Amino acid sequence: MRMQFGCYMNIVHTSFHIISNAFEEDFHKFNGRMEQRQPCDIPQKWQAILNLVFAIGAQYLHLTQTSSQADERGHLMYMTRAVRILGLDKAPIFLSAPDLPLIQACYMS
Repeated sequence: MRMQFGCYMNIVHTSFHIISNAFEEDFHKFNGRMEQRQPCDIPQKWQAILNLVFAIGAQYLHLTQTSSQADERGHLMYMTRAVRILGLDKAPIFLSAPDLPLIQACYMS
């Protein structure tokens, strides 16, 4: 997960600032707690955005073949997780994959 996150932050985020700078700090705190097996109370919106970041990073790593761990379907796992976290898999019809504005709209109400 660190590799995907780092890839996203170093490649995508430098050109397209779609997440806040505090998000990276939050990720490092979250990752540290997970490594120490400490419980975390994480908002679903944040989890979904994190999984979308992982999906983008995983796809980039696969397309550039910069990692031996890059699975051609790795991004689908993270995308599916984001969709399930938001409950979007229960929607009757989805014409396109959820994106950041859709995720934010789901939790604005």
